[in-house]
Amino acid sequence: MPPPHEGSPGTGEIPSLVELAEHALTLAPHRIAPAVRALLGTVLHDGPLRDVLLHTWAWGPAAGWDLIADLEAHPPRLLRGLRYLCGDAPTPPIPHRLHRSRLLCSHLGNTLPDTRREGAREAGAWLAWAAGDLAETQRLLGHPGAPHANPRFVHTLKNAVNRGEKPRWGCISGNPQ
Repeated sequence: MPPPHEGSPGTGEIPSLVELAEHALTLAPHRIAPAVRALLGTVLHDGPLRDVLLHTWAWGPAAGWDLIADLEAHPPRLLRGLRYLCGDAPTPPIPHRLHRSRLLCSHLGNTLPDTRREGAREAGAWLAWAAGDLAETQRLLGHPGAPHANPRFVHTLKNAVNRGEKPRWGCISGNPQ
């Protein structure tokens, strides 16, 4: 559950990562304020922060808060988050959320400064893989540009694609239903 005094976009308070992720999905990608776009670009370059966005985008706010709780535990409980990102979640991602977040990452990957594009493209690659789209995953991972924001993440995704491995929840449509 969210802490009781979290800010939200537009209130002047700093939003939580989950609120940031949710806010970004409510807007058409081209309507996202430059400051929010820059913040998303920065967050997508940091592995654990990126993972909170991916969990929130794919499974909803509760999954994002669960991952934050796992990351804040002492010692951190990382197994659940890693299992989800490796395609072994108990439920598949929500298709319309995958679709919206893929559009968002595509927009960010094309509009952020060159030094921040790779994080958005890598997140978009995971979202494509989560939707069972191995060709799009490969395209996004092979995009020429800056060095990878998260080399281990990219390596893991590339290995899955090279083996033809799709998430255990199977091939679901990343398009809205």
